[in-house]
Amino acid sequence: MVKRYDEITPDGPAHFPVVFKKTMKMWLNEPNIEKEELSRITALTLVMTADRDGVSAEHTLELFRTIKNSQLCVIPGATHFLLSEKPKATTGAILEFLLKDQKG
Repeated sequence: MVKRYDEITPDGPAHFPVVFKKTMKMWLNEPNIEKEELSRITALTLVMTADRDGVSAEHTLELFRTIKNSQLCVIPGATHFLLSEKPKATTGAILEFLLKDQKG
């Protein structure tokens, strides 16, 4: 992860610890959305995760169960970075979800 960050950041490699600290704080504390708020979402929603995601399966399932019009998608063989690890499977699932919505 550090190597990938170093390759693309305009801030230089020394900036990674700053980003990492902020990211960890966000992962542990945000977003803080109450179940009541989530239950008011009426739009079709794709809840996507990976089978080796750092986000707990319980949390993902709670999102899926709480958002009324949601669909759950689990990408196998990936972590939280599923888009870069499994781009074809991830974009394929997103496109399928969006096209299904178009067809009604």
